[in-house]
Amino acid sequence: MSSLWSCLLLALLFLPLCLSSSLTYDLFETWCKQHSKSYSSEQEKLHRFKVFQDNYNFVTRHNELNNSTYTLSLNVFADLTHHEFKTTRLGFSGADFVKSGRPRSNSTFLNVRGLPSSVDWRKNGAVTPVKDQGNCVILVA
Repeated sequence: MSSLWSCLLLALLFLPLCLSSSLTYDLFETWCKQHSKSYSSEQEKLHRFKVFQDNYNFVTRHNELNNSTYTLSLNVFADLTHHEFKTTRLGFSGADFVKSGRPRSNSTFLNVRGLPSSVDWRKNGAVTPVKDQGNCVILVA
Protein backbone atom coordinates (compact mmCIF):
# COMPACT_ATOMS: atom_id res chain seq x y z
CA MET A 1 0.00 0.00 0.00
CA SER A 2 2.85 2.42 0.75
CA SER A 3 4.26 2.06 -2.78
CA LEU A 4 0.84 3.03 -4.17
CA TRP A 5 0.87 6.17 -2.01
CA SER A 6 4.44 6.91 -3.11
CA CYS A 7 3.44 6.65 -6.76
CA LEU A 8 0.38 8.81 -6.17
CA LEU A 9 2.46 11.41 -4.35
CA LEU A 10 5.04 11.47 -7.17
CA ALA A 11 2.27 11.82 -9.74
CA LEU A 12 0.80 14.77 -7.84
CA LEU A 13 4.21 16.41 -7.56
CA PHE A 14 4.91 16.10 -11.29
CA LEU A 15 1.38 16.92 -12.48
CA PRO A 16 1.99 20.71 -12.66
CA LEU A 17 5.20 20.09 -14.61
CA CYS A 18 3.39 17.80 -17.06
CA LEU A 19 0.49 20.24 -17.46
CA SER A 20 2.89 23.13 -17.97
CA SER A 21 4.85 21.15 -20.55
CA SER A 22 1.61 20.16 -22.30
CA LEU A 23 0.42 23.78 -22.41
CA THR A 24 3.83 24.87 -23.73
CA TYR A 25 3.69 22.16 -26.40
CA ASP A 26 0.24 23.40 -27.47
CA LEU A 27 1.69 26.91 -27.67
CA PHE A 28 4.61 25.51 -29.71
CA GLU A 29 2.21 23.81 -32.13
CA THR A 30 0.26 27.06 -32.56
CA TRP A 31 3.51 28.98 -33.01
CA CYS A 32 4.70 26.47 -35.66
CA LYS A 33 1.49 27.00 -37.65
CA GLN A 34 1.69 30.78 -37.26
CA HIS A 35 5.27 30.87 -38.57
CA SER A 36 4.91 28.01 -41.10
CA LYS A 37 7.54 25.94 -39.30
CA SER A 38 8.08 22.29 -40.14
CA TYR A 39 10.93 19.97 -39.25
CA SER A 40 12.64 17.12 -41.05
CA SER A 41 11.96 14.55 -38.31
CA GLU A 42 10.21 14.05 -35.00
CA GLN A 43 13.63 14.09 -33.34
CA GLU A 44 14.37 17.54 -34.83
CA LYS A 45 10.89 18.75 -33.82
CA LEU A 46 11.46 17.57 -30.25
CA HIS A 47 14.82 19.35 -30.17
CA ARG A 48 13.23 22.55 -31.50
CA PHE A 49 10.44 22.24 -28.93
CA LYS A 50 13.01 22.04 -26.12
CA VAL A 51 14.76 25.16 -27.47
CA PHE A 52 11.37 26.88 -27.80
CA GLN A 53 10.52 25.88 -24.24
CA ASP A 54 13.81 27.36 -22.94
CA ASN A 55 13.15 30.60 -24.84
CA TYR A 56 9.55 30.70 -23.61
CA ASN A 57 10.74 30.27 -20.01
CA PHE A 58 13.31 33.06 -20.51
CA VAL A 59 10.64 35.40 -21.92
CA THR A 60 8.21 34.54 -19.12
CA ARG A 61 10.79 35.06 -16.36
CA HIS A 62 11.87 38.39 -17.85
CA ASN A 63 8.31 39.66 -18.21
CA GLU A 64 7.57 38.78 -14.57
CA LEU A 65 10.32 41.17 -13.42
CA ASN A 66 9.00 44.39 -11.98
CA ASN A 67 12.13 46.43 -12.65
CA SER A 68 12.34 46.06 -16.45
CA THR A 69 11.46 48.88 -18.83
CA TYR A 70 10.55 46.52 -21.66
CA THR A 71 8.78 43.22 -22.29
CA LEU A 72 9.78 40.30 -24.46
CA SER A 73 7.71 38.07 -26.71
CA LEU A 74 8.21 35.03 -28.88
CA ASN A 75 8.95 35.70 -32.53
CA VAL A 76 9.83 33.69 -35.63
CA PHE A 77 13.25 32.85 -34.11
CA ALA A 78 11.91 31.26 -30.91
CA ASP A 79 13.09 27.80 -32.00
CA LEU A 80 16.74 28.90 -32.32
CA THR A 81 19.31 28.87 -29.57
CA HIS A 82 21.11 32.12 -28.83
CA HIS A 83 24.22 30.76 -30.57
CA GLU A 84 22.26 29.66 -33.65
CA PHE A 85 20.62 33.07 -33.91
CA LYS A 86 23.93 34.89 -33.59
CA THR A 87 25.71 32.78 -36.19
CA THR A 88 22.89 32.76 -38.74
CA ARG A 89 21.31 36.20 -38.35
CA LEU A 90 23.82 38.76 -37.11
CA GLY A 91 26.09 38.85 -40.12
CA PHE A 92 29.86 39.08 -40.19
CA SER A 93 31.81 38.09 -37.14
CA GLY A 94 35.48 38.73 -36.53
CA ALA A 95 35.59 35.09 -35.44
CA ASP A 96 35.39 34.23 -39.14
CA PHE A 97 39.09 35.04 -39.34
CA VAL A 98 41.83 33.03 -37.74
CA LYS A 99 44.87 34.73 -36.18
CA SER A 100 46.66 34.82 -39.52
CA GLY A 101 44.04 37.25 -40.85
CA ARG A 102 42.89 34.78 -43.49
CA PRO A 103 39.32 33.52 -43.63
CA ARG A 104 38.57 30.06 -42.36
CA SER A 105 38.17 27.46 -45.06
CA ASN A 106 34.38 27.28 -44.57
CA SER A 107 33.98 31.08 -44.94
CA THR A 108 33.55 32.88 -48.23
CA PHE A 109 34.75 36.45 -48.71
CA LEU A 110 35.19 38.74 -51.66
CA ASN A 111 38.68 39.74 -52.70
CA VAL A 112 38.92 43.39 -51.65
CA ARG A 113 42.43 44.07 -52.89
CA GLY A 114 42.60 46.88 -55.41
CA LEU A 115 39.32 48.50 -54.38
CA PRO A 116 39.28 52.30 -54.04
CA SER A 117 39.43 53.74 -50.53
CA SER A 118 36.17 55.65 -51.12
CA VAL A 119 33.32 55.84 -53.63
CA ASP A 120 30.96 58.74 -54.32
CA TRP A 121 27.77 56.84 -54.98
CA ARG A 122 26.07 60.05 -56.20
CA LYS A 123 28.39 60.09 -59.21
CA ASN A 124 27.50 56.47 -59.98
CA GLY A 125 23.75 57.22 -59.86
CA ALA A 126 23.17 54.90 -56.90
CA VAL A 127 21.82 57.65 -54.61
CA THR A 128 20.40 61.13 -55.12
CA PRO A 129 22.34 64.29 -54.26
CA VAL A 130 22.02 65.67 -50.75
CA LYS A 131 18.72 67.53 -50.33
CA ASP A 132 17.95 70.64 -48.26
CA GLN A 133 16.18 69.40 -45.14
CA GLY A 134 14.63 72.79 -44.55
CA ASN A 135 14.18 74.02 -41.01
CA CYS A 136 14.97 70.74 -39.27
CA VAL A 137 15.52 71.29 -35.56
CA ILE A 138 16.39 68.53 -33.13
CA LEU A 139 15.20 69.20 -29.61
CA VAL A 140 17.18 67.58 -26.83
CA ALA A 141 15.44 67.33 -23.49
